[in-house]
Amino acid sequence: NVSIFTMRYYVFRATGYILKQYIKAASVYAFMIIANYIFLAVTIDWLGLKAWLAQALFTFISTIITYFLHKKVSFRSF
Repeated sequence: NVSIFTMRYYVFRATGYILKQYIKAASVYAFMIIANYIFLAVTIDWLGLKAWLAQALFTFISTIITYFLHKKVSFRSF
């Protein structure tokens, strides 16, 4: 919770309705949790990657995706 508010201020310098941005940011995280589950199922069960490698790969990819989702969706300035 605190990270959403600090990210809003320090990283994106967003202004506007805080509650709406908070809900959007929480939705981004919920989406990424579901994406993580699907990614791990595919890479471990279907492709045979080791669990630690699949999770490390997703962590790298999801960090970039999450940043852009927050920039374009959660804390978008109008």
